[in-house]
Amino acid sequence: MEIKCSKCGKDVSNAAHFRDASGNYFCTECQTSAVKPGDKGIPPPVSTAPSEPGPGAAAQPPVYHYMQQPAQVPQKANVLGILSFIFSLLGIFFIITAPIGLILGILGLRRQPRGLALAGTIIGGMMTAVLPIMALMIAILLPSLAKAKELANRTECEANIRSILQSMTIYAQSNNATFPCVLGSVDSTGDYGNSASNIPSNLASAPGSNTADIIISSWYSTSDANSAADGAASPLGSLWILVLQGQLTPKTFICPSDPFANAPSQEYAVVNGTVTPNFPNFGFMTTTGTTVSDSGQGESYSIDFPYAYSPNASTSAPLSAGGWWVNDSHADQPIVSDMAPQSGVGSGTFERNTTVTFQDNTFGPYIFNSGNHNGDGQNVGFADTHVEWDTTPYVGEQGDNIFTYNNSAAFPNGNQQGITGTGGNGTIGLNTFQPTVPPYDTVMVPVRNVETGAW
Repeated sequence: MEIKCSKCGKDVSNAAHFRDASGNYFCTECQTSAVKPGDKGIPPPVSTAPSEPGPGAAAQPPVYHYMQQPAQVPQKANVLGILSFIFSLLGIFFIITAPIGLILGILGLRRQPRGLALAGTIIGGMMTAVLPIMALMIAILLPSLAKAKELANRTECEANIRSILQSMTIYAQSNNATFPCVLGSVDSTGDYGNSASNIPSNLASAPGSNTADIIISSWYSTSDANSAADGAASPLGSLWILVLQGQLTPKTFICPSDPFANAPSQEYAVVNGTVTPNFPNFGFMTTTGTTVSDSGQGESYSIDFPYAYSPNASTSAPLSAGGWWVNDSHADQPIVSDMAPQSGVGSGTFERNTTVTFQDNTFGPYIFNSGNHNGDGQNVGFADTHVEWDTTPYVGEQGDNIFTYNNSAAFPNGNQQGITGTGGNGTIGLNTFQPTVPPYDTVMVPVRNVETGAW
């Protein structure tokens, strides 16, 4: 005889093992006691109430004995579902894990179509859909972010150069209106020290034994002005005076877009564990050593070659500062710039030829620009302390190229010579033809090999 559950309609006539002692049925589909006594073919329930109530006794309702729901059998944990959920959540932080979570979720749904597997599939699917969108956005935004960073670096570099110019002005107010300038060489052809190793020769052997006053006095001592190798005519030394006098810190001389000078020079030396002043130049990159860097580290800027031609240059009367190296120079006189490039060396985008004219340039802007700022241009500071961004070096007085010098009498229309010297010393043969009145021929020193970083 067919017996159907009154709730879900399932045939329960064969579910003998789901009957209690009173013969009541239990529906295996509903998991509840949905089969009521009195349904088709089901015997009526056995009542425990008396057939005839006693005198004065209230009639008692019949008590039906239904079988209790059997204990649920715990299902095994869906490991794939758990892993799917974990990997999908990680996809919020590490997008690459989202597709893994999606795949594990799909596999987990085949075993248990609910729970963590379902959640992992949904989250993983959403994050996987976002992946190509994010990749596209990154591809679009990265160049913009790099450009924004470079613009910020230019602004910081500009602030550094302005600080240098302002400190030079303050120095000049106490030094006969002359910007900081160590003694020039005794060679009228224009030798100068193009390396951080150009330090005063009559200093103590241990840098830590030298105070700022001792170093400055040595820079200005005529007994030291016998050659560029002994520290004479050092552009770096001229700038280091500002550090020795406490007007600037070495960090000010670091351009954030300089690929080589990424850490400031050390100002003080350590002798037997005691900090004592002072290192005598840029290029000391450790507080415990005395070795000078030869790779252009610790300094990012060049200055206009400050020495005027003197046919009587001698040990007693070395080259002195020219008329452009004073506090009342014209507003269009360049004084400080990003590090000047060494001309005639390098390969690819590291090649530099500073004598290429703006009109004849077929290489790209990098060919005559500083190695800072990816060769796109340079910040240039002028005598009135204003700083501007220039994409060519032709920004001196009357369009003069600030990275070359004139080696003929036909200034400014004569041949322009790029500085090719690097290492310990350099020679500029411009002094004979340098005008004694404006417009002056500007040339920035020291120079640095853009490819190797060597001064």
